[in-house]
Amino acid sequence: MYHHLLARPGRQIRETNLREYDNNITEYLQKLNKKRITPITLKYYQYLALLFTEIYLDLYFQNPIQLLNELNNFYEKVAPKKLYDPKNLRKIAYWMATGSGKTFIMQMNLWQFQKYNKGKNKIDYNNILLITANDDMTKQHLEDLAQSGIKGEAWDGTKRATIFEDEQIIKVMSIHKLTEEKTGTGVTSMFLNYQKKI
Repeated sequence: MYHHLLARPGRQIRETNLREYDNNITEYLQKLNKKRITPITLKYYQYLALLFTEIYLDLYFQNPIQLLNELNNFYEKVAPKKLYDPKNLRKIAYWMATGSGKTFIMQMNLWQFQKYNKGKNKIDYNNILLITANDDMTKQHLEDLAQSGIKGEAWDGTKRATIFEDEQIIKVMSIHKLTEEKTGTGVTSMFLNYQKKI
């Protein structure tokens, strides 16, 4: 992919940057496959999703204001209004089909964020919450996190993050356990109250 992108006409990313991003993606993939019996290989769209994240996080943590201005200047050519503000600049969403590799892309995104989250624009955080569709998916995600060498635990909203030096345990929780108000019995998380603590 690196050589194909390097040879494309109209490329706007410097060769040194593209090589660094490609090396990073290779490093994440080796880390992902270290404990797996069947290694994962990247399809082109998975590689491009990771490359986009590399570029975005690199630009964001270097200079978020410059990135904001460049995005809005680009968008104004299409529509006469500003689309982005500093608050939503910190959000990224992927739209990928079922079975397209979202789970391991997400795990690699975690490593990407940890790699770039430094300097004067560093984002301080003390919890990472992975919300799943149901309890079976929670179990499946925990098993997959373990295969990738990432610490995870099923979480009911009652414990704060456990931190081991630079590593954090990913809290995995099914969406039906999130609520604004506690009703009945069972395990639920008071989302609005907890959100204030983050």
